[in-house]
Amino acid sequence: MNEDTSDATVAHALPMHAFVADSGMAPITVELQYDPADPYAVAAVFHGDDDPVRWLLGRDLLHDGTRVAVGHGDVHVWPSVGPGGSWVVVVELISPDGRVMVQAERDDVDAFLEASARLVPYGAESAYCDVDTLIADLLTSSPGDPTTRRGR
Repeated sequence: MNEDTSDATVAHALPMHAFVADSGMAPITVELQYDPADPYAVAAVFHGDDDPVRWLLGRDLLHDGTRVAVGHGDVHVWPSVGPGGSWVVVVELISPDGRVMVQAERDDVDAFLEASARLVPYGAESAYCDVDTLIADLLTSSPGDPTTRRGR
């Protein structure tokens, strides 16, 4: 697990396993990123054969999903027991282009979330959120940016 806390952000490259139809699970590295400029979100960057795919999901959703099943719409997160008997976190992402399910060791996800909470404590996110800038960005952004998926 790699951590980069430069510029007051957190990035952990987590070894995960992707569920692959008809062939079980395949190893994959997914980088989880947290930036206090978007204090409610965690970015999950999937690096594969093609260009990286970046999903945004709620930090609270990821946090809650380490202990109970949560989510609706295009993002679901739940705890499970992995092949070796250790606790894992399963993340399911659904888009019009397809579906992916990955699992990571819960301890790795917890370490990432703890590092994010050192930057922005849970419940204090609104103090880090510039609502005026957020609204301006939403009004000027182009719809349908294909490189970012935002989980609901």
